[in-house]
Amino acid sequence: MVAHSGLITVMDRAARKAAPRLRRDFNEVQQLQVSRKGPADFVSMADKRAEETLYEELKKARPDWGFLMEEAGEIEGDPTKPRWIVDPLDGTSNFLHGLPHFAIITRDTARALFGDEHAVGKTIYQDSEDSAVVIGVMENMLGAWVGWDKLTQVMLIPRIQAGPLARYVVRTELGQRDALMAEVEKKLSNNNPNRAITFVRSHEKIKERSYRADSRMVAFLGVLIGLMISVTALGIVGLASFLVSVRRKQIGTRRAVGARRIDIIRYFMLENWLLTTGGVIAGTVLAFAFGQWLSSAYSLPRLPPTYVAGGVAVLWLLGQLAAFLPARRAAAIPPAIATRTV
Repeated sequence: MVAHSGLITVMDRAARKAAPRLRRDFNEVQQLQVSRKGPADFVSMADKRAEETLYEELKKARPDWGFLMEEAGEIEGDPTKPRWIVDPLDGTSNFLHGLPHFAIITRDTARALFGDEHAVGKTIYQDSEDSAVVIGVMENMLGAWVGWDKLTQVMLIPRIQAGPLARYVVRTELGQRDALMAEVEKKLSNNNPNRAITFVRSHEKIKERSYRADSRMVAFLGVLIGLMISVTALGIVGLASFLVSVRRKQIGTRRAVGARRIDIIRYFMLENWLLTTGGVIAGTVLAFAFGQWLSSAYSLPRLPPTYVAGGVAVLWLLGQLAAFLPARRAAAIPPAIATRTV
């Protein structure tokens, strides 16, 4: 079971009690276009009735809290306690005209459409006749096309399909999903034997299918990067070991004239750092040049400098770690090796 706080339970219960009447009023509003009072008065009454229902339910649960309501105004409560802010019907214009187009958009969509302005209450248009009133802004949500450059610009609009195809989204309690999926399919079949059910899938499964190609590409590139790093490390180890082997006499002579082991290690580590730095500088120049060419030739986004900085840091660290073992072997060469090879 999903655990909710007591406050959320109170709000959920109040909203569920007020919602059915609003839903019925919404279905009836189109029949009032030729009535004596007209639909505006009807919508105003629907708003007030929903507000009264919410007030009664919330007051029953928290009798000492105050209220700030759209229709009734402010009702004072205990000044030391919180207060409810009640606005039961957003998108009044669409409700008035019987248009089920109320939109919830993501923060990135709101920023793209309205900049820094407050998005709630504004109208957005798909064309000259199809509009929707923004009734809420959510923090984040990803769209259906995972390769889209505006993936986080999402808008949710209630829709009723015109054709025979229908999709249902069912929310379940924690741990009840798998059992309920089978039950839902059974109920739909029993309700209409002629209904063809294409599939019943969990959101987790749909998400996995959507990102399958991208996940495989990430895994492939991860393995490729790991192999490249391993080959680079082995190359550094091999080069450092070769330099140690051809300088045994030189290292023995340095030890004989007073060089300590730490001095030998520092020498080889510094030498490797200089070589790595030279390669990093050349690689950075080539990376930016190639990135600029890709950006201009194929309209791809430019290479972020943070990626290059991260790669430089990784290569420096890799170079030092790979050179440390050969440097320790070099420091272990005894001073007597200088006289043995004269």
